[in-house]
Amino acid sequence: MPVNDDVLRLICLFIRTDDGKDERLGASNSINSYRDRLMKSAQAFRALKEPALDALWHTLPSFVPLFSLHPNVVLENGQYVINPTKKIHWGNFDQYALRVKCMLLDKVPPSPEISPYVAEFLTRLRPGQVLLPALKSLHLYRISEKFDGSTLLPVISGSLDTVEVNAVHNKTFVTTLLCYIGQFAPNIRVLKARRVERPAQLLRAIQNLYNLNTLEVENETLNWQWFCSLHSHLPNLRHISLGLSESPIPVPNDSTHEYSRTETPQFKLITLRVSGPETASLVLDHVDPLSLEVLTVKETKPGFNPEAFAELLAKINQLTSLTRLTMEIREVSAGFDVDVLQTLSWMKCRASLEELNLSGNKFITKLSDQTIADLARDLPALKRLYLPTWHCTQGVYPTLESLLLLGNHCPSLQEVRLPLQDLHLPPNHSKFTFSNNSLQTISISLASMFSGNIYSIESMERARNDVLARQVTPQLVEMLYNRFPKLSRIEANHTHGQNPRGYHATQEICDRILGHLNFGHSCTKIVLCITILDELLLEAFHDRTNEGKQNRDFISGVLALGLDDEDVGIVISVAKEDHEGHPSSGYAKSRYILEQIFVE
Repeated sequence: MPVNDDVLRLICLFIRTDDGKDERLGASNSINSYRDRLMKSAQAFRALKEPALDALWHTLPSFVPLFSLHPNVVLENGQYVINPTKKIHWGNFDQYALRVKCMLLDKVPPSPEISPYVAEFLTRLRPGQVLLPALKSLHLYRISEKFDGSTLLPVISGSLDTVEVNAVHNKTFVTTLLCYIGQFAPNIRVLKARRVERPAQLLRAIQNLYNLNTLEVENETLNWQWFCSLHSHLPNLRHISLGLSESPIPVPNDSTHEYSRTETPQFKLITLRVSGPETASLVLDHVDPLSLEVLTVKETKPGFNPEAFAELLAKINQLTSLTRLTMEIREVSAGFDVDVLQTLSWMKCRASLEELNLSGNKFITKLSDQTIADLARDLPALKRLYLPTWHCTQGVYPTLESLLLLGNHCPSLQEVRLPLQDLHLPPNHSKFTFSNNSLQTISISLASMFSGNIYSIESMERARNDVLARQVTPQLVEMLYNRFPKLSRIEANHTHGQNPRGYHATQEICDRILGHLNFGHSCTKIVLCITILDELLLEAFHDRTNEGKQNRDFISGVLALGLDDEDVGIVISVAKEDHEGHPSSGYAKSRYILEQIFVE
């Protein structure tokens, strides 16, 4: 029921305070002023009430909160059932049903649970009206065989846009649900089916979903013929993620698999989990190279055939619109001698490629400063670069010069993952003068840390401190600070097979560097607001004497040391902490002045 301003004001008139004053508001504030403020608070609360309710009801973990609002639904013996003798009233139910946009059911239904007959009964009470008219997405996770799927069917409506089914063990439930969706929610655009039984039956169940745009099926039992049937049944499909098993290459003159140019699927995103590169190459043969923007190839069985993998790389090079490429390959069989990075640098899409993710420990055989330099020059639009972080077969690792080369040639770079020999500054680091790079995150592994050399010393702690002292130098911090002004995260990459002590030592190096950088970044930010702070100081201290000037100088000095202007709370917290070394004689006084200004 809406509450108008007059009712709120009347409520506020009955609010009493001791002696008409409130010490928190100051002695000059009258009770009327206090009531006016309370009135504004009530109005603000009312304004926030509806968004809060929307957020609360937006995603439901079960049917209980909504169905229990209906007067005909009662709790008996630990289960909600129908009581048809009560007067039918839909007011509360309809009011909150419109807020429900998502159903997220995980594991078994909660206790007490809704009887599977409740939803069916409520649907019969109003033929032609759906129970959840605004439902957009339905997510089912780890549903056991005990779950009665008939409870879901009455809530399916034409508004449904997304369905996600993950690890459902009821073998008939998924196909039944999808057939029902195809009949009552034909406009569904996104379907994700992970770890479900009988995935081969999915195609028959979804063949009427003509508007389907995104399909993800993680099972690795689908064959090539299943993929070939997708385009004919689902012409609007653009994003697919499939696990395909090995299957014979179709005969070119077989009419079942013969594609004309006009029938080529216009896929924009493809994710493939394959046991061999032959299947991935086969898929790319039947995809329009002008439309594909995102490609991910994941190996499910180690030991890619070298010749077939080289052929796959050649076909990837023909994709002209690719912006993101991911290849997760653990190992290529013996005899593979292809420079993957050099091969990919010939891609037709190299000028527009924004993300390159190469994961694996043995299929990148050549990785050095020179290969990184060539890659950076050929891929100027890179925003994210992820390279394997260990096991370079030739024993040659990039140095810190590679990071500078990437920063110089790829100004939009935001994230990078690299294996590095160490963190020693390259001799020619001063020739790099760029300062506008967008790099925010660096993930590194250090060959000097997981090679085992540092563990031969008797004292592990002493050895680690020696490494830190040698590599985390002021010159290194200054270089990163000047070349990458937006750098906010440095982390060690936890690689398979690496000695855990080497990982922790690398992480300690990263933390120490980041600590120095954060101190420096705050310094640059605060310089920009010194003028504004000085005006604030003039208002707070009208004293133009030497002492007043000294106060302002103290504050400006403390701020310039490294406080962050974006959060006033940090001003106090940092000011109260002792910096390393000996604080200046005026530090305590500066801290007191800061507290007087900002605490209020």
